Amino acid sequence: MQEKSHESKWSVWVMIALFICLFIYGAVIIYVDPFFHYHAPIKGISYSLERDNERYQNWGILSHFSYDTIIIGTSLTENFKPSEWEALMGGTVVKTPLAGGTYKEMNDHLKRAFSSSNEIKMVIRALDIQCLIYDKDAMMENYVFPTYMTNDNLLDDVYYVFNKDVMKWSITALQNTAKGYPMTSFDEYANWMPETYYGKENVLLTYKLGEPETSERELTQEEILTIKENVRQNVTELIEAYPETTFYLFIPPYSICYWDEIVNKGELSYWLAAERVLVEELLKYSNIKLYSFENIFEVICNLDNYKDTVHYGEWINTEILQWMAEEQYLLTEENYMDYFKEMEEFLQVYDYTIFH
Repeated sequence: MQEKSHESKWSVWVMIALFICLFIYGAVIIYVDPFFHYHAPIKGISYSLERDNERYQNWGILSHFSYDTIIIGTSLTENFKPSEWEALMGGTVVKTPLAGGTYKEMNDHLKRAFSSSNEIKMVIRALDIQCLIYDKDAMMENYVFPTYMTNDNLLDDVYYVFNKDVMKWSITALQNTAKGYPMTSFDEYANWMPETYYGKENVLLTYKLGEPETSERELTQEEILTIKENVRQNVTELIEAYPETTFYLFIPPYSICYWDEIVNKGELSYWLAAERVLVEELLKYSNIKLYSFENIFEVICNLDNYKDTVHYGEWINTEILQWMAEEQYLLTEENYMDYFKEMEEFLQVYDYTIFH
């Protein structure tokens, strides 16, 4: 009987010890909070913002940081330096890129930002034309989203509070603090410049052409409806809801080799028509500044600016901010038809064989 009592006490102490360990484990994560799920960065802790953690950190950044300007978009926005926009236009800028993100995912994050306590004056957003003809509710394929980070259900916070990877980044933050390292800046966050090679040789490795199509693909009425639904739900709904915010929207400059692929598939008119639907939807609103940098031919035809057919170097990101601040390459009701005419005429006659 005494032996059973001893075993019972031992079990109780083991349970108490286990509870204390779990409490300390969870308390460390909640206190440091490396993905800003509960609070803004604690002053003095050297948090690490990592490209691989975008979908874990960005929701918290938009929820808890102090800012009045947001830069958001796909991987084509990862090399932006918010400090450059602050120098040009003032304000406090956060960068929350979502590599491979759809219009819906961008919109979900922006809605989160507008629900925060911040007064948002400016939004800088890339509108990749590759994402145009997606269903309005489409999300990135083959990715398991950490919904426990973005919903308001406290019960599934256990996946965050007792997560070994979150603990790893908590420890990393504390180690970086002890070593005297600064917190990752938004200029550095997600920037892939240091690991990248540029130029014609690299670009030509990233695309191959099939047999050229002899017929031209046409945009269907169903696809036009899909584009309008996508744009209205995931772009213009917020523009209309927040007329006091200025939305700087831009169509990124894909390289001439990207357009080579499009022309080879007989899809030039198709994609320009799709882009025109986008532009016409956006130009209805007075609180947007819409830019396209696709017709800066000295940029898109210089493959030294690119690492593949789409991704350009950070010096182009710098130029884009400068162009937007100076309102260069702005699309308006008066000039957008000339823009599409110029694009079509140039891309139809360009000698793509120099790359073959």
